[in-house]
Amino acid sequence: MFGAIRRRISAWRKWRADHESAWGPVREPGEDGLSEFQHRCRDAVSALLVCHGLNFEVRGENESYLYASLDERNAELYIYLDGVQFRIGTELCTIEEWDTLSPEEMLERATAFLEAHLGSETTHSDQE
Repeated sequence: MFGAIRRRISAWRKWRADHESAWGPVREPGEDGLSEFQHRCRDAVSALLVCHGLNFEVRGENESYLYASLDERNAELYIYLDGVQFRIGTELCTIEEWDTLSPEEMLERATAFLEAHLGSETTHSDQE
């Protein structure tokens, strides 16, 4: 019994250390008020939805976040220092830092949501 508990605690500690190693360098805001994660996510989403010509605005008072809308799809995209929230119609996707091991995992999940809900409007649909 205690062996299983120790293994679980050990696995949790490893996950947390790996998480901190991956997220630590990219979650703090830079001189422009945006984190490296926000820059990466904005670039990935903009490339995926290039046909929409997204125009992200920097918003927020205490924490800067990026905002873009796709009016023709009733969609809003928010990119925070260490998380995302996308709404397309009535479908909502919220992913926070502690939901993922790494920024890359969050980007994969976020772009998968967009592809699932905007399919033919993404650049990946042209490559299938």
